[in-house]
Amino acid sequence: MNKIIGYILAAIGLLGLAMSNLNQTVTKAIIPFTIPSFLSKYILLISLSLIVLGIVFLVGDGVKAKQKTREVPIYEGKKIVGYRREK
Repeated sequence: MNKIIGYILAAIGLLGLAMSNLNQTVTKAIIPFTIPSFLSKYILLISLSLIVLGIVFLVGDGVKAKQKTREVPIYEGKKIVGYRREK
């Protein structure tokens, strides 16, 4: 579930990044409205933070999965013969 949220946030961030950096004439051809120039800085910052947040969601899911498993020794008498992964 976190990966889906991460991809969505990153995609919205990339879309906002593209909208804030495009030329006004190109933007008019793609979308029916234009972004005022004084708002483009704020949209750029918000877009970058959404991209970073999306990446955190994507990477954070992998880190949690690695921490959940641990290895437990398998004993045969007093001798360790192997290890078993435990969740």
